This record gives sequence, structure tokens and C-alpha cells, in this order.
Amino acid sequence: MKVTEMQGRLEQVQNRLSTIYETTNAISASLDYQILRADQIGFAMAGVLENINTTVREVGDLIEEAIKMRGVVESL
Repeated sequence: MKVTEMQGRLEQVQNRLSTIYETTNAISASLDYQILRADQIGFAMAGVLENINTTVREVGDLIEEAIKMRGVVESL
């Protein structure tokens, strides 16, 4: 993997984390003001959990790639 590809993937992870943060804040505000129904909150939380799972896998992949790159750099 090229460094530029890794940078792009890191930006995707950052965007997902921002989305998770913003969504959970919106859910929290909705709970405080009782704006959403339970089924709507459940739907939003399912999306948050899916984003968390995707992000965790992506971070794991990036860590593996970074370890491989480090090995290549150290061998030079």
C-alpha cells in the first residue's frame, strides 16, 4: 500500500469517527428533549454500531499495513 492510499484511508476513518461523534451527540440531545421515538433512536444506534464496527476493522487493517511498512523501512 502506498503512503497516499494510507492517508486516504485514514481520512475515511477520521470522517467515520466524526460521523459517530455527531450522531451520538444528536441522539443524546434527542433523548434530553424527547424529540425522537424509541424506534427512531434504535435505527440511529444501529447505524452508529455499524460505523463503529467498520471503523474498528479499518483501523486494524491500517495497523497491519503500518507494521508491514515499518518492516520494509527497517530492512532498508
